[in-house]
Amino acid sequence: MGNYDDWYERILRALGTSPAGAGLKPPGSKTYFAPLCPLQPPRENPLPPNPLWLPAPLAAFAAGLTQSLQVPPDMPVLLLLSLLAACMRRKYTLCVRGGWQEELSLYTVCILPPAERKSAAFSAVYSPFVRLQHEMGMSFSADDVTPEKLAEMLSKRGPLYIASAEGGVFEAMYGRYGASPEVYLKAHDGDPIRVDRIGREAVYCPRPGLSIAVCAQPQFMQEVIQNPALRGRGLIGRFLYAAPPRRTAPRRTDPPPLAAEVSAAYEQFLRRLLEDTLPPDSAPGAQELLPLCFSAEAYALLVSFADETELALLDELEPIGDWAGKLVGKTARIAALLHSADCIRQGISPQTEITAHWTQNAIALARVFTTHAQNVLGEAFCAEREALNLCEKLRHQGFPTLPLSDLKKQIPYALRAAPEHTAAILRTLTDNGYLAVYEQGDVTVAEWNPLLSDTNP
Repeated sequence: MGNYDDWYERILRALGTSPAGAGLKPPGSKTYFAPLCPLQPPRENPLPPNPLWLPAPLAAFAAGLTQSLQVPPDMPVLLLLSLLAACMRRKYTLCVRGGWQEELSLYTVCILPPAERKSAAFSAVYSPFVRLQHEMGMSFSADDVTPEKLAEMLSKRGPLYIASAEGGVFEAMYGRYGASPEVYLKAHDGDPIRVDRIGREAVYCPRPGLSIAVCAQPQFMQEVIQNPALRGRGLIGRFLYAAPPRRTAPRRTDPPPLAAEVSAAYEQFLRRLLEDTLPPDSAPGAQELLPLCFSAEAYALLVSFADETELALLDELEPIGDWAGKLVGKTARIAALLHSADCIRQGISPQTEITAHWTQNAIALARVFTTHAQNVLGEAFCAEREALNLCEKLRHQGFPTLPLSDLKKQIPYALRAAPEHTAAILRTLTDNGYLAVYEQGDVTVAEWNPLLSDTNP
């Protein structure tokens, strides 16, 4: 992934010595270019979350997976947060202040193209978790079930966890079984669920709990997000999203494996987590949850972030108001999960006050997820973003002069399939002086501005 900010600064410095005016011909080139106007680093390519924002040993595990699998850190960080939520929701609830309570459920989705090792990361995070559940005689995982069956399982088994390396759960939500997303909406917030069934006993769950972790491909998620039955009802706004930018450099083919001690520490933590969050013997879904609360300093940080978010909802977050309106609640949940995980690591009760440290880390994660949500839920296509992605890809090849037809092949197929997107990307590059396109005999040639190579680190 490219360091856009550094390159942007280098181009600005180069511009201090470049000629001015229309029809520029940089030194070393016979080609005229439009004035070089650096494209701003796009909002939609966020910095990845720092694994160190998680408590140890989750931080070491997330960082190790990032390196050993050569995956963006967004994926293991998001998967681990949803796993924490699945466990903590079984025993604890969050009392932010009088009248403001949050369940500790999280719905998450990581969006990556095919062949980006989603299944490998998914297996590394969840295989030990599922195995330990089996060894300890526990089972609160669910998979491909109808909404009606899910409601029944919630009423009989208590809070559940749906984890899938594919997007099938969304198909269940929006109609593969002819149902509505009602169960998923209510389970996220702990609202009572009642399903009346003809000829059978009604299903009732007074305080359902559900956490979801999904990995899905971009094209599939576009269809999901555009489904009015999901977005119009508010279900899309309940998810945390991670959609890392496309890779612009090759992965290492011989990365170091995940260290055995890191893997062992992760499994030891999972065992402690499962032991701590085993709910008392009582009717599933009806037991009293233990309250967690913020320290005065942590609460002040959350209120300040809430004020900032309210202002942004009138400006840059307005297009994704259905998601951003729930951001502060999600942030509070993450803070509680991080704090609780650290307490379990230390062998102390999570019912101590949530500290400012973990609240700051939760806010840092929320800022990353906000940029992802703007990308996923906002404008589907951004010419400036894709132009910079193409530049970053060609930068590693030394900005070769190519036939225009070959340059177009460097644009991802999903974008090339829409000719207007290809045209917009090329127009952005030529209008801003990055690229010149001209006829050379029978071939249309695309030449990069030599100033770009001069600023290449």
